[in-house]
Amino acid sequence: MRVNWPSLAVRTWQGALYSRSQEYWVGEHDDALEAAEGRPLHELRGIIIGQAAEIEGLLLYIGSEIRARHTEPLPKRHKRRGAGGALQDLRMLLKVLQLDEQLSGKLDHIGRVIQRRNRLVHGRIHVGFSRLSEQAPLEPVITLLFENDPDDDQPQAGDDEDYECGEAELTRYLQEAHQALEAGLDLWESVEQVLPEKELEELPAEAARRVALG
Repeated sequence: MRVNWPSLAVRTWQGALYSRSQEYWVGEHDDALEAAEGRPLHELRGIIIGQAAEIEGLLLYIGSEIRARHTEPLPKRHKRRGAGGALQDLRMLLKVLQLDEQLSGKLDHIGRVIQRRNRLVHGRIHVGFSRLSEQAPLEPVITLLFENDPDDDQPQAGDDEDYECGEAELTRYLQEAHQALEAGLDLWESVEQVLPEKELEELPAEAARRVALG
């Protein structure tokens, strides 16, 4: 059976199963409507997740530069993976560099954005309609349902469960993610000032020319 879905829409598994065979009825839903109304919310959600991935890449780069250029012994890489692990590792390294207190505000800002990214990734998403204030009209919202088993990178049970956010709030989250990236760049500039100069590697062609010239 071929079903026409809005371009770039997110399909719920219930609706996709129902479209295959209507004998599979797992609850009330209008999947096509949910997909159409939820599209801008999911697009924003995906952009926020992508922005957090860029921040994670920056944290990993800073950590690798510290380990490559710092001359004193450093603690082992934190075992926790992902953006949360990268941030935790950087906190340890900044403590060695005696920059942890100076940069604590920026680290906390980045940590909040990472935690929000984790909620957007791990929370089960439901698109519905709600009033975000008493006088506000009905508008599409995504509800984050935290029903998965918690791990190091997931919110703990009872932490903002069934949290609703609309397009305006997701836009604000994206702006805060942009600010967190700027905070990470400020952090890198502070770190680079206390690290030894980085030795520039010769290009292969230049190295070969030096050997040929003796």
